Amino acid sequence: MHVTLDGHDTWYETLGTGTPVMVMHGGGLDHASLRPWLDPLDDLARLIYYDQHGLGRSQRPDDYSGITNDTWVEQAESLRRFLGHDKIVAFGHSYGGYIALEYALKYPDRVSGLVLLSTAAVLDYAADVLAEAAVRSTKEQFESVMALFHHPDAVGAAGAVKPPQTDDDLARLWHAVLPVYSWSLDAAAAEQLLRPVVFSAKAHNYQVDYLLPAYDVSSRLREIAVPTLVMTGAKDFITTPAAAQRIHTGIRDSELFIFENSGHFPYVEERGLFLQKTRDWLTAQRTRPSRDAS
Repeated sequence: MHVTLDGHDTWYETLGTGTPVMVMHGGGLDHASLRPWLDPLDDLARLIYYDQHGLGRSQRPDDYSGITNDTWVEQAESLRRFLGHDKIVAFGHSYGGYIALEYALKYPDRVSGLVLLSTAAVLDYAADVLAEAAVRSTKEQFESVMALFHHPDAVGAAGAVKPPQTDDDLARLWHAVLPVYSWSLDAAAAEQLLRPVVFSAKAHNYQVDYLLPAYDVSSRLREIAVPTLVMTGAKDFITTPAAAQRIHTGIRDSELFIFENSGHFPYVEERGLFLQKTRDWLTAQRTRPSRDAS
């Protein structure tokens, strides 16, 4: 379905009944990267899938220079109001976790909880990321990782992998780096994860070049006072267990869980355990006393 929010066309779909859970997808991707993996939660949650402005099936601008993380925060807030929910659980995977954290900081009274999966409060460990990627990659895979993140060595010279210029380029890079990002993902699951995604190279490039360097909510985590579930894979080299621990330490009402056999996509790599942990947490929130009633 499509709706105009803040003057922009936004694609969204809802599934299930129960606690409203707004699902925020990763950078350069769209909501399809999280489906059908989260769908079984629809018996206790109203899952709100949507594509962030400029990505996926939502409206894409010719010029991304006016977009910030706050643009996506405001889009989520407008969608919440449009759907008529007083509060939501903000579920963010990867870059979606950055949006979820910034949403919770800007609209604390509109968040009943946070589920933060494979994300971080700041990306100040890039050298460690590349070092680990080099260890676990083939030469070709490592070149693709550097191209995906616009590393200066990915200059597009003869024989090197170029940074993505088109949506098809971005799709090819994701197929190349997925074995590095994941830990226990078989070929069939990898294809199922990426095949339905509508990639956005312009959005990805803009996020990498302009938004990621400025992103840092680490000093404000203590301001978040809602129940929070922090999860990541033990083998995630991008949003590492240390990054998850940093969020857990900063948010006082948080629970941390590490998937021992997962990389960046625990909801695919250890789907049964992921669904169990998320379901248990959502169920527990139903029985917690409301802050408004305290």
